[in-house]
Order: sequence, then structure tokens, then C-alpha cells
Amino acid sequence: MGRTRLRDRRAQAGSGFTGDFGRAPFGACPTGESLVPGAAARHLAGLQFSMTYRAEVSAVDEETARPKRWSPRARRHDGLFKQRRSRVGGGFMSLLGFLPWLLLAIQAAIVVASLLGYGIFTARPDLLLKVDPQAQFFTWAFHGFAVGNMLFGGLAVLAEALLRDRVRALWAFLLVYTISLGSELLGTTYGVPFGAYSYTALLGVKWFDRVPALIPLSWFTMGWACWILARRVASGVGAVLLSTALLVAWDLLLDPAMSRVTSYWVWGDTGSYYGMPWINLIGWGITGWVLLFALSRVIPSPQTGPRFAAAVYLVNFALPYGFCVLNRYWFAVVVGPLAIAFAYTIFARPWRRGGLSSTPEPLSTAAAFSRRE
Repeated sequence: MGRTRLRDRRAQAGSGFTGDFGRAPFGACPTGESLVPGAAARHLAGLQFSMTYRAEVSAVDEETARPKRWSPRARRHDGLFKQRRSRVGGGFMSLLGFLPWLLLAIQAAIVVASLLGYGIFTARPDLLLKVDPQAQFFTWAFHGFAVGNMLFGGLAVLAEALLRDRVRALWAFLLVYTISLGSELLGTTYGVPFGAYSYTALLGVKWFDRVPALIPLSWFTMGWACWILARRVASGVGAVLLSTALLVAWDLLLDPAMSRVTSYWVWGDTGSYYGMPWINLIGWGITGWVLLFALSRVIPSPQTGPRFAAAVYLVNFALPYGFCVLNRYWFAVVVGPLAIAFAYTIFARPWRRGGLSSTPEPLSTAAAFSRRE
């Protein structure tokens, strides 16, 4: 049937005549007479036949075309492939999410080892002579453990910040590092704003032979943790004040432990607080305020959870607190925690946001409609 129809169309195209006036070929009029004589008429008729044939073939293809259907086995294999790919991606992200906690656990292990080693060998020097007669490891530990403590703590916080806040966290890190480095350079050069002091060689490589490269990283570590903790219970100026107070409370234990018990830095002017001048607390307050105000501008609502921030603060708080306990600096042991409690009492209550919960409270229906209005 199809071939007969095609043969009829060829005959009509060759003669230039068709009985259907609505489908007359090129070069033909409704009366059947060709408007173009000779070879030109046959050429136009061939063009019309070619166009008509292609249109019919396309119509048949569209009618007979069907979407590709996969067999159940093919669909099953495709689903397994996608599932495995999602598992690989999810496993990689889970590993990255676990990395900050792993780095923090390493720092905590260093803190425990430092306190145990210091407590045992200072109480029993005879054991140190038996284990390490030349005191080589004990001497290295004062350098290696301090560097490891600051390095792994800083990497843990930086990894967590980058995973949660990405580019903003990177800008925050660079900003805090630069500001704290500038403040430390002013302090070690001109004695402003902390007073006259200098760092020893126990903390590693120094910027301009004055400030160890890990000191600004330590500022970022504790500054970020204090900002997260303060942001959960306060907002605006209250959060900046609370986080600054938490930094100063940490320094009430840090300076006696790191400048009097050990010798990571040395004060030029001897003060009444375990050798530290009181102006140092003013310097910490000023520097901390600037750093945390900068953080509040760059990352006003950080995504890091309060549990991780609390763990960072406790691990970094434990080392100087343990040193103060072992050396019976009871005033520092008492005043440090009291300063934290005082800071929360003064700065957290007026701007309370609902405790450590990171999710806002659900709105009632009336409150939702009132907000829309």
C-alpha cells in the first residue's frame, strides 16, 4: 500500500498534475497546466516530492518513536551505582566533619601528657634521673608539647570554621591573625598595650624575631571559641563583651602558668599578679574587644556548634589551670572560674537568647501573623 501511494505521487510529480487542488505541486496550476515548461517544471516537481517525502517520514518517526525503557536489571544496576556514589560522598563529608574533633582530641592528649609529666617529674625528680638522666626529653617536651598544643588546637578550630562557614571563616582567620599579630608586635616592641615583655625561643619560629607564628593562631583559637559561646546566650554588644570577658578570664590562668611556672615569655616589669603587671589585663581587654568586634562584623551568626566551642575552651583552659593547681597558685585557681561566672552573670542575662540551643524557638500562630503584618 505504501509503495503504491509513493508510485502515484511520483507519477503526479512527473506530470505536474494532481487531482487534489489543495496539494498541487510546484509549477502546476489548479487546472492541471504547468506554469513552468520543460526541465524546470520537472526540477520543481522533484523538489516538491523530496520535501513531501521527508515530511511524511518525519511524521512516521514521531508517531512510532517511544521513550527508551530500561529493563528492571538495568534500573537496579543504575540505582546501585548512584547509591554507592552517594555513600562515597557522604562518607568523605563525614570524615571531614570528624577531622576537627580528631585534631582537638590530639590536643587534649598533649594537655594530659603535659600535666602528667610535669606533675610526676617535678614531684619526683629522682624518677626523672632514672628515666632521662640527661633531661633531654624533658627539655624537648617544654618546646614540643607547647608547640603541638597550640598547633593542633588552632588547626581543629580552623578546620571546623572552614567546614561550617567556608569563605567567611577564612576571611575571619586572616583578619584575627593580622590584628593579633599587630598587637603583639606593638607589645613586644613598645610595651603597648600589654606592658613590656618578650617571647623566648620555646614557641618556635617568630615573626620579625619577636612574635612566635603560633601566638596569633592561639588568639584565633580562643577568640573563635569565645565568640561561639557568647553568641549562643547574647547578641550585639553583649556578645562582644561576654566573649572578651571570657578571653580575659582565660588569661588570669594563662599568664601565671606560662610566664612564672614555665618561661615561654618573660615580663620586663614585674607585677603583683604572679609576676604579671595588671596593665596586661587591660591590653587583653582592648585586643580582645577589637578581635571579637571584627568577628561580629565578618561572621555575625557562625554555624559552629556550642559543644565544639565549649570543648575547645575547656581543653585550652585545662592546661594553665592544671599548672596553677600543681604549683598551688590558689588565688588564680579560684579567680579564673569566678571570672567566667561573673562574665556570664553580667553580660549574658540582659541579652539572653535562649541558652545553648542553636535552633530558634518555634513561633506561635498569632506571633507569625503579627510578624507578617
